[in-house]
Amino acid sequence: MRSETFKHVLKLAKLIALIISLMAALISLVSISRASATPREYTVTVKVTGHDGTPVSGLGVDTIPFSRNYYTDSNGIAVLSLEPGNYTLLTCHGQYLMKRNIDVDSDMTVVLDARAEDLCDINSKLFDISDTNEIFDHSFWLCPTSPGTETPACSHLWLFGDPVHVSKGEYWAGTSGYINGVGHALHKLVSIDNDMTIEFHPMRDPTGKILLQMFDPQGGEIEGEFMVEPIISGEFIGWVGCGRSSGDIVYVTPGDYRHNFYLTKASDDKIWEFRVGIEERFTVNTGEEITISAGGPFDYTVRVDKSNYLQGEHVHITLSLKDSFGNESHWFNTHWPYESLQHEVVVKCLETNATIYSTSIESSWAMENTFTLPSDASQGDYRVTSTLDTGPFAGVISAETDFSVSDERKTEILWIWITFAIIVALLFAAVLHLLLRGKKNERSYS
Repeated sequence: MRSETFKHVLKLAKLIALIISLMAALISLVSISRASATPREYTVTVKVTGHDGTPVSGLGVDTIPFSRNYYTDSNGIAVLSLEPGNYTLLTCHGQYLMKRNIDVDSDMTVVLDARAEDLCDINSKLFDISDTNEIFDHSFWLCPTSPGTETPACSHLWLFGDPVHVSKGEYWAGTSGYINGVGHALHKLVSIDNDMTIEFHPMRDPTGKILLQMFDPQGGEIEGEFMVEPIISGEFIGWVGCGRSSGDIVYVTPGDYRHNFYLTKASDDKIWEFRVGIEERFTVNTGEEITISAGGPFDYTVRVDKSNYLQGEHVHITLSLKDSFGNESHWFNTHWPYESLQHEVVVKCLETNATIYSTSIESSWAMENTFTLPSDASQGDYRVTSTLDTGPFAGVISAETDFSVSDERKTEILWIWITFAIIVALLFAAVLHLLLRGKKNERSYS
């Protein structure tokens, strides 16, 4: 008997040991799979030296494909953490744009020295619409492409000076300038493999034209700044300014863009700036002239998310400020000193005229706010009023909307009565069904 018991215990012990071994193997397999699913990151140390031999501090070091932003320290060193793969390192400062292709499969150090890099000297020229006069007061930018494609790999990089010194490769090159009521925003794909001059000719290069119209709320023409951002292969390249007054003509490279306006008016001690239209997209074709307008009377609205609330509920307020052409405002501010303007929002009970909530909302991208109704808020109608001081544009403007508040307890009681009525109706139907079924059975027996 003892021998049989011992055999059973031994078998049980072996079974437990087998289960433990299988669990250990499973845990080990999961650990290995997790380790393989999370690629190791290597340390890439980048040291940037300027043309004068000194370290360049505070400089952005980017990668293509993009990982995250890195900046050099006081010794010109940036430490990157990159997964295994092929990358292009990119730095830009002043007159120098350096890039280097690297294969990351271990920790490594990369030295970008402006004195030792194989850089090309690049001059840029922009001519006016007569195609004879050069515009010297122009800006020049470059944007590297993703390897093997024409897709921009990052935002454009401004370069200052003539010439600029650039690593070899494929780039989108662009310029913007303004002279005598005519603006330019031109770009083209270039291959840089030696010293060269990149020229832009509005009258010879394929272009389209934009006629600008900028108005104040009273209908008069005003000044400001018109900016466009080229969209190439679905990528935004970066904003360039190319217009200043209503009636300006802007020459642009055919393609897709989005635009915004900075409309400005001056008071005694400030410059008031109304920015609209940043998400408005448009297309310009070769030889085409389009008109883009902004300004005019303000379209100012305030909304709440429901028309009726219970006591203690949340109320979500949304503000909208547009110009008369439907361009959405994204900033309204003053300069010298800079100050973002505030929308003053007040919520009052119409019956008692008591203020139950007030707040200030900054005039920026998302003009929203949420507050909670008091649990003992009076039943009845309420009004949300928002005001904004637009200074010399149109003074103080306002918008309002109404909502109502009902008693939560009465609503609960109403639902209780409705539920009770439904239950009674169901019980009555069940009893009636049983009675009818009983009578049917009596007839069948008879």
